[in-house]
Amino acid sequence: GANSIIVLTDNDEAGKKAASKINEKCKRLFRMFFPKLSCSDAGDMGSDEITSDIKPILDQAGICV
Repeated sequence: GANSIIVLTDNDEAGKKAASKINEKCKRLFRMFFPKLSCSDAGDMGSDEITSDIKPILDQAGICV
């Protein structure tokens, strides 16, 4: 089963609220990771940004890609 959650939400107010709610509901059951993104919208990330922003979190969580 899963024991880690990597939460990718936008950097706007709605995304921050969503991340907070996810954290509240899941923090006791899972290891939570909230990468700081270099762009404001996760959907606009290119492969270089994904590598620099998200891959280190995957490595830290022990997730193989």
